Amino acid sequence: MDEWDLENADPSQQVGARHHTVPAFYLRRFANSQNQLWVRDRRSPTPGLRKETDLAIRDFYTFQNIHGEPDGRMEQVLQRVEGRASSALHRVTSAMTWGRPITPDDKTDICIFTAFQVVRGLRKRREIELMSDLYVRIMQLNTPVGAGRRAVTAYREKLRDFKTPAHGPPLKRAFRDGSQK
Repeated sequence: MDEWDLENADPSQQVGARHHTVPAFYLRRFANSQNQLWVRDRRSPTPGLRKETDLAIRDFYTFQNIHGEPDGRMEQVLQRVEGRASSALHRVTSAMTWGRPITPDDKTDICIFTAFQVVRGLRKRREIELMSDLYVRIMQLNTPVGAGRRAVTAYREKLRDFKTPAHGPPLKRAFRDGSQK
């Protein structure tokens, strides 16, 4: 991964593109000869065949950088991760290399791909947004008004210990049987 130079990458590349939450190379492994997959859409009661290219979301990985501009570098990172994982998975599943030990590089590429797969998608994005929003609210919006620097620092230290609320008595832990500790 040390060959990645994201600082010098073009942020406008991949802006406006359609991005897959499940990589296209992986979807193609399950597609028929016309690149179609059997899909159940949660908004529609009837499942059906859809083309692999239709399973993408426009600008899903485009974000707004610190200059306020749309930035497509996340998709560039994913392209590298997916490209390396695709090659590694091809080597691991090939009939020519079957039974051979997996190289450390291939293990690394597959592990990185798996880690990226765990944190991508609509649900995980929403979870991260909610956690980020909560963090900002706790750390910024709840700062005591008119307090000095020491009071604010003490208040933030209290907030870091989630067992003790910032105001009031310590939280009690509720258990499934209804008892509290």
